[in-house]
Amino acid sequence: MEIEAASSTVLAKDNYEDWSVGIKSYLMAQNLWNIIESTIEPPKQEDDEAAFKDWSNKNLMALQMIQNSCGPDTVSEIKEINSAKIAWNTLAEKYNVTKNTNTGNVDYIALIKAVQSGDWKSAKEFLKLHPNAWSEKITFMGKTALHIAVAAGHVHIVEEMVERMSEENLKIQDNSGHTALVEAISVGNQRMAECMLRKNKHLVSIRDFRGRIPVVTAVEFGYKDFARYLYSLTPLEDLMPEKGISGATLCTQAIYTRMLVLAVLGLTNALMGLGHAMTQSDMRECLRFPPFKPLMFGSQQVSDPTI
Repeated sequence: MEIEAASSTVLAKDNYEDWSVGIKSYLMAQNLWNIIESTIEPPKQEDDEAAFKDWSNKNLMALQMIQNSCGPDTVSEIKEINSAKIAWNTLAEKYNVTKNTNTGNVDYIALIKAVQSGDWKSAKEFLKLHPNAWSEKITFMGKTALHIAVAAGHVHIVEEMVERMSEENLKIQDNSGHTALVEAISVGNQRMAECMLRKNKHLVSIRDFRGRIPVVTAVEFGYKDFARYLYSLTPLEDLMPEKGISGATLCTQAIYTRMLVLAVLGLTNALMGLGHAMTQSDMRECLRFPPFKPLMFGSQQVSDPTI
């Protein structure tokens, strides 16, 4: 698809507003904007193959439109992303820094730019002058400075900030219900996550607005070791049916991604009452077994390389 077919504006680092207006209008005209703005989970292939195929085609069309309308300096931000919605939100978070960055009499653009560029000295000076900035949501998506530091991949800034932040501030959620811990999971940075969890271990129990706890997000992204680590810190009661969908979602997603299969089967038994339920200690041990280690499941000894 040619860029000119959708918009004459190519996204650069300083024209997000004009670009987004043009691309949004085009996507709406092509009946693709619902892919971006929908708050409903995409259909799963196993539930409705026709709906899944329709959504996949529209998602691909919208994603290609967004990618093709980016300049060489901006397309790199989304080249590994396969969701049009995530691509759109990523670009908005990165380049729409002038919208909703003023709170009271404070302009947060300088803080955002310092954090994004890895300039801890400037960020620290700003935070010293404006102590409320530690807990302010300073982007239109409700991100804090810590969220931004995590997304930018600046481990040293994240560690400096977490050391100075309160446990309560680490619990702040953005407009999607994501804490900075979930942001760290989304970029696959376990070191950042460990830093936060040393400060506040209860972050593993905070649900996003879809009802998912962090370990489920790690499984959805396919981070096996990360998921094991988070599971080892997650209270098992957080996965029980009365606490919501996280337990069942963990089971289905882990099976779908061929991750921790035996542990998930045991957890499914415990949650759903299917067959002979494993004990809680058994479930925890399954997640810690290395690949190919034989386990007793029912009356059979099995080994599975996907654990």
